[in-house]
Amino acid sequence: MKLKLAALAMLVCTLVAGCTEAPEPTSTTSPSVPTMSVATPTVTAAATPTATQLIVTATTVATPTVGATPTATSPTAVTSTPIPPAATPSPTTAPLPTATSLATQTAVLATTTPNPTATATVVPTATPTPSPTAVPLTLTSAAFVEGARIPAQNVRCGGQNVSPALTWSGAPAGTQTFALIVEDPDAPVAYPPYTHWVIFNMPSSRAGLPSGVPLDNQIAGGGIQGTEEDGTIGYAGPCPPVGHGTHRYQFRLYAVDTTLALSPGASRGQLLAALQGHVLAQTVLMGTYSR
Repeated sequence: MKLKLAALAMLVCTLVAGCTEAPEPTSTTSPSVPTMSVATPTVTAAATPTATQLIVTATTVATPTVGATPTATSPTAVTSTPIPPAATPSPTTAPLPTATSLATQTAVLATTTPNPTATATVVPTATPTPSPTAVPLTLTSAAFVEGARIPAQNVRCGGQNVSPALTWSGAPAGTQTFALIVEDPDAPVAYPPYTHWVIFNMPSSRAGLPSGVPLDNQIAGGGIQGTEEDGTIGYAGPCPPVGHGTHRYQFRLYAVDTTLALSPGASRGQLLAALQGHVLAQTVLMGTYSR
């Protein structure tokens, strides 16, 4: 290795300035081979990951003096000065949402953002059971409607005194018989109300009376007739005093829970007394008449 370094030094000397051969030493010992020390350049590496520029300041080789023992001058160490990388502006980015912030934002949106497709769900507490609607007891006539004038055929004074046809419905459960009273509440003071017809113990299967019921104690199909104001059995049509104004004639129907212990020809008063505590329902149809 030393021989190679010496040869290299001589070659450099010859090329640069031309060197003369040094005198041989007088010593009988073998001449010592001149040595050349070469300094290992020190390179300072730049920090990873950015690249660095290496600036080589100088590298010199000493020129040996003629006649002198050639020596190698240590070259100047190669140094590197790292150039800091240019600052690259980093883009401003929004911080990535964490799982907690995402959950919070989702909860806020769920409570503040209306959902047009959402349908409100109503949870019923209980379904009420509708009670059966009671059909009221009703009474109608083919001869006249409520509040209308009673036809001449159904009146006594100036008419035929024929009882009007009647129809009823809506009898409540438990009805055993029907009773009927026709009266005039507008009669003169000596009479009010004036009784025009009394019937009782008509069976619950019956739903009306035909027109022109005969003046008999018993009614075909079931029922017993009482007496009107003058003591006559059966129907007596309207006959108000002349010039006394319009009178109201009330047809009162009663649904009864029993068969009344009355005899044919019973009066209005007797019938009302027997009905006490046995009426399940009642209804009124009113017609008018005047002379």
